[in-house]
Order: sequence, then C-alpha cells, then structure tokens
Amino acid sequence: MFNTAVKEDELLRSNPCRIKGFDKYHTPERHTPTLMEVRALSEEMPAQFYALIMLAAYSGLRWGELAALRRCDLDLAAGTVKVHRNLVSVAGQAGDRAAQVRGQQANGEPALGRDRGHAAPPHAQHAQ
Repeated sequence: MFNTAVKEDELLRSNPCRIKGFDKYHTPERHTPTLMEVRALSEEMPAQFYALIMLAAYSGLRWGELAALRRCDLDLAAGTVKVHRNLVSVAGQAGDRAAQVRGQQANGEPALGRDRGHAAPPHAQHAQ
C-alpha cells in the first residue's frame, strides 16, 4: 500500500515502512529428491509410512494436509485422495480444521462446499 502511495499515486516521497537493506532476501534453493532418493527413503522407513512418503513426494499435498489424512480419505479403487482436513498449529497446540478451497474458508466449512481431491500417484496406489 505504501509502495503504491509512493510510486503510483505520488502521495509520499518514500515508504516509511522500508528499512534499507532489509527489503531483499535470498531463499536458498531446496533440493528436490530424485526418484531413486524417494525410493531409498521409502525402503529405509517402516512399511506403514510407504504411502505417506509416496503421497508427499508425488501428490503436491501440503504437510498439514498429509498429516491430517485418514484411511477413509483414500479411495484405492479410484486412485484418489480426498483432502477434508488440514493439521494446523495454533499457539503451540496441534489440531485440525477443514481444508481450504481457493484460499477461502468461512465458518470452518470449505468454500463452495467442496473438499479438495487429488489423484493418488501410481506408486502410492499400490501401497496397502
């Protein structure tokens, strides 16, 4: 808002919220595991975590969504995952809430009354 007042509207000479040297940041690039690294990780972990590892690696689900999944959210026959909940931490307390759809949520219900659905990656479909 202040940048608009300075640059576009010319209402201010400078942005009072800008601290010189703190407006630039570098986000280190994260390593994306290869197929072989994901497979090696899944082989080292207990068998009950295989599907979770595959979903985490290939589905694009967020950590809170993965952590809140229940068996009833997986449809192995259709190869889909329904995201109904999202694990959140509020004031250090973990809890779940309805998953957000299109970034909006009202009264704890998903926007538009829909849950998020994802196709399960083929690797995770074979885990049971």
